[in-house]
Amino acid sequence: TNKVRIYDASLLFRFRMAKEVKSLRESIAEIYAKAKDFGINPSLVAAGAPLSSSSHHDAISLQRRREHVDYEGLIGRQEFIEQIKKELREASNGDKRLTVIGIYGMGGSGKTAVSRNIFKAAEVKEYFQEQIWICVSHDFDFQKLLKAML
Repeated sequence: TNKVRIYDASLLFRFRMAKEVKSLRESIAEIYAKAKDFGINPSLVAAGAPLSSSSHHDAISLQRRREHVDYEGLIGRQEFIEQIKKELREASNGDKRLTVIGIYGMGGSGKTAVSRNIFKAAEVKEYFQEQIWICVSHDFDFQKLLKAML
């Protein structure tokens, strides 16, 4: 009977996880649908697990310091970088809609390094007339963000 209970617990866990995954997929589908209503073509690319929690001030300070780091020598991320570059090239080929590519992951997983490397790549620069690099925190001020872009 002990083996039966373990099997039942495992089955129950799988059922709950399947239900949770289904719920997450539905939420993502809703977000994609809303984005398309605004003319945004979302493309989601994962760089790791969800963001860790750290203080707002520390996060902004860290982002600003990362702006000055040389990201040319990334190791182990080349396939991921090439995938995103391909997404950017395909999204910019005559499509007039805005495309958003999200890079998310735990703090320290290399999101900034990957995105900065892509931003600086010559083959990416040829697809865009203008480029801008800004740091955005979790609770950003839209007006300040726009001023930083100008």
